[in-house]
Amino acid sequence: MILVGLSVGLLFGALAERTAFSPYDAVREVVAGERRSSAAVVLVAMASAVAATQFLLVAGHFETTNASYLPARTSLFAVLVGGVLFGVGAVLARGCLTRCTVRAGTGDLLALVVILVAGLSAYMTTHGALSPPRALLHRVLAGDVASIDLPTRIADMTGIASATIRVAAIGVAAMAIGVVVLYSRFSREAMYAIGFGPIVAGAWYLTAEYFADPFEIARPNAVSIAGPLASAIHCIFDAMRVVPDYGTGLVAGVLGGAALSALRRGHFVFVAPVRSRPFAQAAFGGLLMGFGAVTSVGCTIGQGLSGLSLLSIMAPVALLGMLIGICGAFAWIGVRGGSALARA
Repeated sequence: MILVGLSVGLLFGALAERTAFSPYDAVREVVAGERRSSAAVVLVAMASAVAATQFLLVAGHFETTNASYLPARTSLFAVLVGGVLFGVGAVLARGCLTRCTVRAGTGDLLALVVILVAGLSAYMTTHGALSPPRALLHRVLAGDVASIDLPTRIADMTGIASATIRVAAIGVAAMAIGVVVLYSRFSREAMYAIGFGPIVAGAWYLTAEYFADPFEIARPNAVSIAGPLASAIHCIFDAMRVVPDYGTGLVAGVLGGAALSALRRGHFVFVAPVRSRPFAQAAFGGLLMGFGAVTSVGCTIGQGLSGLSLLSIMAPVALLGMLIGICGAFAWIGVRGGSALARA
């Protein structure tokens, strides 16, 4: 499985570096009133992931059973709070986990610190000292509302076949891609972002069907950063007993793919923090993002691409929390324009 993760990560990392994929920058540019390609890239990537994944589901190529974004029981309140904390952390770190991982692959040492701290935080939230507060949050208003995806829930409520709803979702996603690409004036980055869909859908298919372990309950995976970072940290802490898995390979692949893309385009350069304050601020941002991502069951790509591609009920809740966190942090630090946002 590590080779599957490495392959998916290489493709994702290279494409993310080429398109400057960054949900954080997309929100920042919209708030600042700037018209750049970040928002278009993110919207096209989301729509493409939905269209490609739903196509595979309609065709019966894989099942969503045991997917982490469709848990049997969870608390949408905890998902929302985790998203808010993640958003605040993204502002402090000057980028979400995805963007920081890509930047680390291109030589940004401050971004490397962010993902290391975030990985340690995610590990502690899953297995260590930060696990009790996460568990406490998930006991608040816990229920089974997130146990199925939106098409299935709508089908239960209306009597319409879930396959019909999935086909409609594919059509809406395809139209959204066309509108966004047109609005972006056929931006090259926006058109390249269509490639995120096949990457996400391909990861679901490979991990759910082709490379599933016949002796274990198959848990399909797509793309995420927080959970894989925690897995990588676990491997470092207990290298003698822990076998590198899909997540470890995914993180290594994203770093490697971003580095290769940057080297090919002449964008690879080592950048080190020159002041202590940005370093401490970014590290604290990484801490918040690690805890927030695990609590919200995914980061900006975990919920924003993978969860959304399954039309999980949790995905819009987590993304709303992240949006609230980012915008709230901007307001708290007194951001009032594009240049100020860039320095935040």
